[in-house]
Amino acid sequence: MANLSNKKLIIIAAVIAVVVIMLLWVVFAYSGIVDNEQKVNSAGSQIKNRYTTKLSVLSELEPELRGFAQYESSLLTNITSLRSQWTNAISSGASTDELANISAGVDDTFATLYAVYENYPDLDYSAHVSQYMGEIVDLNEQLSYSRSQYNDAVQEYNSGIKSFPMMMFAGAWGFEEREYWGEQLTGDGSNL
Repeated sequence: MANLSNKKLIIIAAVIAVVVIMLLWVVFAYSGIVDNEQKVNSAGSQIKNRYTTKLSVLSELEPELRGFAQYESSLLTNITSLRSQWTNAISSGASTDELANISAGVDDTFATLYAVYENYPDLDYSAHVSQYMGEIVDLNEQLSYSRSQYNDAVQEYNSGIKSFPMMMFAGAWGFEEREYWGEQLTGDGSNL
């Protein structure tokens, strides 16, 4: 009888051990997905902050750009419109695709501004304009790096929730595939 009791205890202990291991796996798997999701959110916030800063610098540059009006009349209108679109999109919780489309417009507008700046050196530019243009060029480099970091984080997160066996749980836990930043953009993605 004692031998039978020992076997039952061993079986019960083994079942308990398996259940505990499975529960620990679920906890660690869930925590891993949450960690990857937070990396995506953090990287996305860096991009949003840098675009907000870029639009702020462009707006500070607006008074200096009044001289550009004769060369590129739509430039100031575009900057104002994009700043509004960006602010509304951020405050309404727009999707990554929507933000990427607006940011592409910001980048295109800056490319136009930069082309005007380079093509009309006879315009009377203040040191302010040169300083702002330098700041925007620096921001573009930071944005390129931030987009890369964001897309790397999205790739890791998406791979995590799509791999077996996590794909069986991720949807039930409310984790959904995330969009890459600027996937719809053409070219090499370096946008000015």
